[in-house]
Amino acid sequence: MHIPSKVYATTISTMICVLTCVSVSAEQSIKVWTAPAMTRVMLTQAAPDITSDEITLHMCRNEWESAQVIISGKADFLSQLHYRIEILSSENDTKFLTPTIYQEFDIPVIKSSPRAPEKAQWYPDALVPFANGSKPALASFRNQPGVVNLRLWLDFHSPENQQPGSYVARLLVTDPADKSLIEEARIAVTVLPESLPNKPSLKSYFGLEEHRIARIHGLDRNKNGSELALVMDSYYQLLADSRLQPGLIFASSPPLDENNQLVWDRPASDTLPAPEKIVKKYCGSEGRFNSFHLPMWRDYPFADPLASNRAQAIAYLAELANLAHRTAPDADLFFSVGQLDEPDTAEAYQKIRAWSALVREAAVMAETPIKFFVTEQPQSQESEWGTLIGAVDIWAPHVMWAWEDLESKSGKRLIQERIKAGEEVWCYPALAQFRDQWKQEKGLPDMAGDSYPPVWLTDYPAVQYRILPWICAAHGMTGIHYWNTFEWPNDIDPWENAGSFIIDEETFNGDGLLIYPPAPARLVGKEKAAAMKPCPSIRLKWIRDGMEDYEHLQLLRKKNPVVAKAIRDRIARGFADWQTSPDKINTARIMISNTLNR
Repeated sequence: MHIPSKVYATTISTMICVLTCVSVSAEQSIKVWTAPAMTRVMLTQAAPDITSDEITLHMCRNEWESAQVIISGKADFLSQLHYRIEILSSENDTKFLTPTIYQEFDIPVIKSSPRAPEKAQWYPDALVPFANGSKPALASFRNQPGVVNLRLWLDFHSPENQQPGSYVARLLVTDPADKSLIEEARIAVTVLPESLPNKPSLKSYFGLEEHRIARIHGLDRNKNGSELALVMDSYYQLLADSRLQPGLIFASSPPLDENNQLVWDRPASDTLPAPEKIVKKYCGSEGRFNSFHLPMWRDYPFADPLASNRAQAIAYLAELANLAHRTAPDADLFFSVGQLDEPDTAEAYQKIRAWSALVREAAVMAETPIKFFVTEQPQSQESEWGTLIGAVDIWAPHVMWAWEDLESKSGKRLIQERIKAGEEVWCYPALAQFRDQWKQEKGLPDMAGDSYPPVWLTDYPAVQYRILPWICAAHGMTGIHYWNTFEWPNDIDPWENAGSFIIDEETFNGDGLLIYPPAPARLVGKEKAAAMKPCPSIRLKWIRDGMEDYEHLQLLRKKNPVVAKAIRDRIARGFADWQTSPDKINTARIMISNTLNR
């Protein structure tokens, strides 16, 4: 949550604080300024005229907040300077953790997404880890002539045991030759006494496939299992920091030994850790995932689980559920069949029902609830396919279908019925879809200024990524599903083309890509590239802010549900009725904090 230290006529999200300009020569002048996290600052954007000497963040304990510090100047001069954050301290000398520093890298949108409100251009999106006190590579400025912006993204984290109070950080720009200070920015951080829970209240299932990650990192599951587990952990931690979690967790699938016994508390192979250790790490009392996806596929560990191996599959799933529940008693257990994602035939519907029957028998045998998850809406696509009601525990319809059911004139309100029946309903964004019913009732919206079911694409407004948890809270939906976080066509370099998903000759920029592979040497240099880890996107950070908004709402709902509902309704009433200005969200967060601290 960003609160300016001085009052200006401009709004919070568009206010950009500019510090003084130091001029050494025409070629050696820099301007240092700050911007809120929800403001996109382009590579060659001119610094505005509004000035202030700091930006202020407010946060609870166990929360992340971000700010941007921008240094404008000629690329060759910027690449010679050093940039360092001073450790924060309060008036009583209590220390604060040094923030994680990233350099923002620009990814080109070459072909606009359908109906995109923003033009094809370079977009700041990839966040490359930046060592405190180091300097950027010249190539990171993309050979742009004239004045460019070095944008440093600062991720501040307040641990659960952080002393509440006010802290100050300084971003120092120094001359590497004599260590002299050239310019600085100040970031004030206020830590509130409330703590966000370690595990997220809103559930999630964000796709993250190990096979592509293994290939990108040059690892083989069977030969390099231990190394791959460490690499996968670096991706999982990026999701966990954003209060998100993957579907299947690498190395959590217990094989059968030579006696057909499930391997749980010992290593599954010479290179893989024990499944119990993995589940405890991520889903146990100290872990940050709130559910565990029970791993089983339509052809593994049994060739024919719905027929000839059915009894074995039921026994395996029941034993796995029992072991997982003992290891992580607070985690929800759920099951899905990835190969039947978005069932769209009568045969697929029938297989969903068959798998559901198997899962239900396993849950009875285990005496442990197992929730069956399906990426589908409660209304059958074709009446002759039959219904999935009675077979599904967690529904995950597309956000546009959810609007039609819950808010359109013709909606059947099936989502409300399923929630009242004790089932869960999540939702998922994908592509930029507008159903016929929307077009009949509303026509095509102003994609830049109107509210509509959120579209998670690079060339859409930032607020699209933050608002979905608010909408979930408004409708009693308990989770968000996203099909992938690490996807792009094989013939595309994600560092050179934002077109991560292409279908029917349409490009959907950033769809299925929230985490970038390690930055290449051509952009950061060989030394940095050798030690590089996966890079989060700015869009992932915006989702994180929405997930934290949801936690603030839950804290307030426990203390004062009437006020919580009133504030929530100021921001989001539904999929087609929400505030499109980040300022309004920031104002709501201020109201929540003030109420919690009374």
